[in-house]
Amino acid sequence: MKETTMLGVIRAALDTAISQPLVGLYLAEYGYTKETIAEGDLLYENYVQALEATRKLSFEVEQAIIAYQKRFKKFEARYREHRKLAMVKFKAQEPVLRALDLVAPCGDNMSERMLSMRRFYYGLKGDQQLTEALKAVKINEGVVKSAIREFGLIENEKSQVQRHRGILQSMNAVKSEQFGRLQLWMSDFIQVARIALKDNEQLLEGLGVTVK
Repeated sequence: MKETTMLGVIRAALDTAISQPLVGLYLAEYGYTKETIAEGDLLYENYVQALEATRKLSFEVEQAIIAYQKRFKKFEARYREHRKLAMVKFKAQEPVLRALDLVAPCGDNMSERMLSMRRFYYGLKGDQQLTEALKAVKINEGVVKSAIREFGLIENEKSQVQRHRGILQSMNAVKSEQFGRLQLWMSDFIQVARIALKDNEQLLEGLGVTVK
């Protein structure tokens, strides 16, 4: 059963138990008074609220990831161009190549590539000798500063995505716990309802219970 369908069935069952006097009368004899049913209603509302909150945050996280990846790819394309140009200019200078992380190929995952980017641009930052050598290939001090600012934005977006992922994970755990409590309550409720309304199949079906 789909989640939306299941929630609709639960909502209908609770509404029937609360609004139908005859159903309420039979259930009350087995301990399911209006106050007891209100407890189930609260569990339902808490779960729905948690569900909506996690859906909203999940969407926001997805959009943030898309924006972050788009910015990263655009920046990475520029970095790879700068990297190739720097490798040409410093091909005979092993210490410089190592300092700028130009010896080994770019890492496979995003974190490794970001580390290479940081080493490259921060290695050039403030080093007039290196930036002077790269002027001929259009990598001057202004270009380096601009790259570092953009890189800072990317790092900040990555941090925000990771933080919100952590929050979403915690919210999903809470949602799962609330769903478990709702399921347990409804399972007990339906079992008791089957007994309380065993001679009133129409009322039982009104709670969404299939009568065999």
